[in-house]
Amino acid sequence: MFVNRTEELAGLRDAALALAADPEPGVVMVVGVGGVGKTQLVAQAVRRELTRLFADGQLYVDLEDHRRDGAVDLAAVLGGFLRALGVHKDYVPGGLAERTA
Repeated sequence: MFVNRTEELAGLRDAALALAADPEPGVVMVVGVGGVGKTQLVAQAVRRELTRLFADGQLYVDLEDHRRDGAVDLAAVLGGFLRALGVHKDYVPGGLAERTA
């Protein structure tokens, strides 16, 4: 169930509108302790507002899915983003430096 998050949804929408107005790429992060509903909040924001604002698409990652021994595997995150953007898996560079270039 998703209730009583109107203020948080408005905050995400406003942050997205600010990003859309800026010609430079940007990031919106949602942080908080486990179990407070961060994933559901973002999913609802995308469904209700962000798909319309960013019709070309959005990139989303749950960093917990990429955590190894306490650290986030950024190379894996970027590899997933590249594949989501249409880069065939055979052409995704192997290292973090290459994936950020």
